[in-house]
Amino acid sequence: MAKITVARALTKLKIILIKLNDLNRSLKRYGYVTSKTTSQLSSHKDINANHLEAKKEYAKLLASFDDLITDYTQISLAISKSNLETTIHTDELGTISIAEAMLLTQKLDKTLSDKLSALSSAREEAEKLANATNKSINAVSSGMTVEDIEKLRSLPVTLFDQEVLENAAKKSMFCGYELNQLINESNAITMIEIPD
Repeated sequence: MAKITVARALTKLKIILIKLNDLNRSLKRYGYVTSKTTSQLSSHKDINANHLEAKKEYAKLLASFDDLITDYTQISLAISKSNLETTIHTDELGTISIAEAMLLTQKLDKTLSDKLSALSSAREEAEKLANATNKSINAVSSGMTVEDIEKLRSLPVTLFDQEVLENAAKKSMFCGYELNQLINESNAITMIEIPD
């Protein structure tokens, strides 16, 4: 068994996936011939000898694929176990496991970001509406007193307080950035054991 950081293990998983994708292309490309053609997996010119050697080489590709799946599974399970056992502390949530933090970021990040976007859009629309109304007033205001014009002017109004927008921004920042930073920091120092 080898000890590596979770961050390094995650990189290994990415490399394994690339290798698996390459193997899948090879399995598709080299997995067939006709009874009258030779395989690129063998250099024999005799069709029977070529097919026998190609089958052996193809079996090696299949074995490599299975070995990589085993490695991927073992590394993934080691990471998952570590994520369940390793904790981080946040002012917002207290002490939580990496697994819990990841669940929150995966499930809530987009939703919280969408809420912040919706509130910001509502504020922008209120300003646009007030500006459009005031533009119309300016177009017909000739001959009116300043006091009368001011009575007609619109101000943007949102149906939520500024504090709601600030809290949405804070929660979105916490879930989308701060939690991810804590997870990354933990992954950089947390050691796990994986097969050699």
